[in-house]
Amino acid sequence: MGIVGIVALVAAAVALFVWRLQAKSMRQMTSTETLSCGDLDVLVKAASDVVGAGSFSQQCEVVGVAAAGEQGLLKAPDSGRDVVWHRTLVTEHYWDETTESDGSKRRVDKTRVMSEHSSEDAFLVQDDTGTIVVEPREADVDSAPKLVERIDRDSNHLELGSGALANLAEGMISSARSDRTTGIEHEEWGIPAGQRLYVLAEASDRGGRLAMVSPDNGGGFTISARTEAEMQQSARTARNIALGISVALGVTGVVLLLLELVL
Repeated sequence: MGIVGIVALVAAAVALFVWRLQAKSMRQMTSTETLSCGDLDVLVKAASDVVGAGSFSQQCEVVGVAAAGEQGLLKAPDSGRDVVWHRTLVTEHYWDETTESDGSKRRVDKTRVMSEHSSEDAFLVQDDTGTIVVEPREADVDSAPKLVERIDRDSNHLELGSGALANLAEGMISSARSDRTTGIEHEEWGIPAGQRLYVLAEASDRGGRLAMVSPDNGGGFTISARTEAEMQQSARTARNIALGISVALGVTGVVLLLLELVL
């Protein structure tokens, strides 16, 4: 009972950590001001006139629709869809053997990530007042539409799309695969032009242009296809569930440890 009690207390601590993360996420969304692209243009021009170019920095939210950046639309490597941002994930499904306490062998299914890539090209978010550049490097991209989801069971065939990056990934994955591979799972997400987005980031002109970027102070950087209200409701639900689990496991762990001492 003592070991189980300790495990329960550790799990309770993990759940409490999740609760704190979700509570922090909710506070950040509710306390951050939503600004239009036009508002930000006015603010950065005022800061430039008073202090100088490259001096503006403000954590804020922007809501609008995605549009192509200077480089134009990107081609998602697996689906070939036109997007402003994409992420690909290739996961190997394989089997392994584990030894039971009685010495018998048992086959277990496992997975491991073989390749993962997210585009970092800047794109635009447009509202009724103008546009602003979004630099997605280091962003937490939430609920982007899923473009590809399949598992290739043919261990002798692997196709990740066209281009040098896809060919390099195919070679690396093929060389890492073993005879225990049962399938290769392909997943791809993308943000198409016209997708409505909520962006929580730092608006800054330190890079020579006004853009939504990853904050220097470690603040949140979220790009979501959900609305702010939907994200807050999701965080609230996750927070309440995590708190309930933490309390239940904490009480259970303490009771089990007390019983271990008494008995």
